[in-house]
Amino acid sequence: MIRIVLGILLLIALLSASSSAGLPDQPKQVLILASYHPGMKWEDSIDSAIKLRFAISMPSAIISVEYMDTKRIDPNQTRLAELKYLYTKNYRNKHFDLIIATNTDAFNFLLKNRDEIFPGTPVVFCGVINFNDEMLDGKQGFTGVVEAYEAIDTISLMLHLHPAARHIAIVTDQTTTGKANRKVVEQATSNFKQNISFEFLDNLTADELRQRVATLPNNSLILLMTFNRDRLGRVLTYEDSSELIRGACSVPIYSVYDFYLGYGVVGGKMIRGTSQGDTAADLALRVLQGEPADKIPVIKKSTNLYMFDMFELNRFGLLLTSLPRNREIINQPFCDHARLIGMNLSGLDLSRANLSRSDLQEANLNGANLSEANLEESWLNQATLVKARLNGADLQGARLSHANLSGCDLNNTDLTDAKLDEADLTGATLTNARLSKADLTLAKMPGVNLDRTILIGSRINWADLSGSRLYYCQFARSDLFGANLSNSDLTGSDFTRAYLPRADLSGAMLRDTILENADLTNVNLSGARFHGAKLDNLNANDADFSGADLTGAVLRSMNLRGTVMRRTILKSTSIEGMIFDNADLSQADIRNARISTIYMNNVNLSGADLQGANLTMVVLNDVDLSDANLEGIKYDNVALQSLAGSNLDGAKMSVDLQKDLKDLVG
Repeated sequence: MIRIVLGILLLIALLSASSSAGLPDQPKQVLILASYHPGMKWEDSIDSAIKLRFAISMPSAIISVEYMDTKRIDPNQTRLAELKYLYTKNYRNKHFDLIIATNTDAFNFLLKNRDEIFPGTPVVFCGVINFNDEMLDGKQGFTGVVEAYEAIDTISLMLHLHPAARHIAIVTDQTTTGKANRKVVEQATSNFKQNISFEFLDNLTADELRQRVATLPNNSLILLMTFNRDRLGRVLTYEDSSELIRGACSVPIYSVYDFYLGYGVVGGKMIRGTSQGDTAADLALRVLQGEPADKIPVIKKSTNLYMFDMFELNRFGLLLTSLPRNREIINQPFCDHARLIGMNLSGLDLSRANLSRSDLQEANLNGANLSEANLEESWLNQATLVKARLNGADLQGARLSHANLSGCDLNNTDLTDAKLDEADLTGATLTNARLSKADLTLAKMPGVNLDRTILIGSRINWADLSGSRLYYCQFARSDLFGANLSNSDLTGSDFTRAYLPRADLSGAMLRDTILENADLTNVNLSGARFHGAKLDNLNANDADFSGADLTGAVLRSMNLRGTVMRRTILKSTSIEGMIFDNADLSQADIRNARISTIYMNNVNLSGADLQGANLTMVVLNDVDLSDANLEGIKYDNVALQSLAGSNLDGAKMSVDLQKDLKDLVG
């Protein structure tokens, strides 16, 4: 009996172990306790970098974010007590494998309350200013990266670029960050000579700050730290504070934070939120993979970079040669990622310039020379480039919606994947250009020259290419729904599998054109010239070929239902393997055509001229050949029987045909 019980217990234990082994690992639960609010550049850049790193390295992790909102709401004792109560209530029964504290307020809050609200949960921090090791005395499970900007290097840079400067005003506030910033900068200023005076503007209203910087002497400089809440509690964004100072003063402004760049700051040796977030995420992943947080040293250095704004450098006459060698410059004309919105660049020589991913929206580039320039993925929406030279330029993925490119030289230009919807290319030349997968929807292109241009897979719906020259172009798999190609010269172009319903090709020249497997439903081809063209296996239902000239063309494997071919010239044409249903070929010129394996149902051939045509395996059902000219036609027995059943009133025919028909009936 005892053996049986022991056996059952052993079996249960084995089954339990097997079942447990088969369970998948539970996803890690991570809380980001953010000091500020969503929409703040610094906070967003940190949080985004953390989430991106987790998405790459641990996509199964579940990340929650809690915002303390300490920039907009003063984190006084009452507010912190409210947050403690709220988090205790909300997370009482919630387990987190790790908490990431972004910035000083969140870090200080967890130092005081982690053990009570999130007992035992390891913490990784970042964005903490003026850190010292004593802060972690008696604390377990904390590690992180310090917000170690380089105030000394930035002040040295300021004095190097402005050797006549004698005074530096340091702008900060009374927030937790502002107070910590003051301590760090005070230590930095002690490294400089006595002939430089420093002034802290850290307890002012926005109006008082505006008035003070407006009165700074010309030999002054400004070091902008953070000014997010003024003395009266008014909240300002980074952009607000920078532009407030920039608009009120005439002296150069510098900073250690990259989020001010582009808003009136010359530059500085700058710390970036993304680098803080990346480093914090790396530390967090190490902890989640089993490494104790206590064993990971706090990282006390940041990867900072000299960064500048070209607009501000120009404003103060600062030369690029005076800048540190390893630097980044935004808004630098004629370089990648330049911000040139609405700029007047007309007539400039920008040949071979690297403007990839630049923002040139609404810019004036009329007459500019952009030959062989790199404009890959640039933004040129609503830009004007009238008669600009873009020959050989790289515009892959560029956005040119509503741009004016009339009269442009775009020969040999690469516009693959470019967006040119509603762009104006009137009179432009695009010989040997590449427009594969480009979007030319509703583009204005009358009179353009597109010789040997590649437009494979492009979208040209409702575009106007009337009167254009399109020699030997590649339109395979392109969408040309409703496009206007009237009176265009499409000699030798390839429309294999192109989609052209409702397009207008009236009066177009289609000599030697390839139209295999194309969709020509409802297309207007009246008066078009198809000499030597190849129309194979295409759909031309309800198309209008009235007055078109298909002399010597090849028509094969087509369905022509409801197609109008009135007065169409089909002289010496090869017509094979086709169905004509409810089609109108009245008064068509079909002389000397080779017609084989054809089925015609309810077709109007009245008044058509078929002199010398060769009809083989032609089946005619309810076909009207009244007043047609059938003299000299060649026919087999199938065709003869079909002719006998057709309306031949007033038709002209040879004596031999008359006899054969009489014998067949007789």
